[in-house]
Amino acid sequence: MTLLPSDSGEATVQFTTEHGMLLVQGFYASGEEQEEEALAYILEVVRDGTAGLSTTRQRGAFISTPGQVDTLSTSQVSVGEGDQVEATLTVSRDDETIAREIVRCTYPACGEPVDRGSSQ
Repeated sequence: MTLLPSDSGEATVQFTTEHGMLLVQGFYASGEEQEEEALAYILEVVRDGTAGLSTTRQRGAFISTPGQVDTLSTSQVSVGEGDQVEATLTVSRDDETIAREIVRCTYPACGEPVDRGSSQ
């Protein structure tokens, strides 16, 4: 997780498995001191495995509320044993990135990400 300005909230990516599918969810937790504001997000999920490479990108706008956690997006991905998955959630204000999280895993260890990294 990367918090860019100090008054920003937190972007979080969560992996869960359900019926042989990988669910990737993006969340944004607004800081207590933040004011309600219009923000945008992009959730990108890349899966690389024996069936090939796939990329899913979802984007949207939302209104953040101080102290509240918003579910921004849920993506369902078909995965096989050994597939590499990387999910990037970016939250922005006026085209400026304010929070980002990048999570990588190898299926089936995606229920508990093995490499949690951040970048700007």
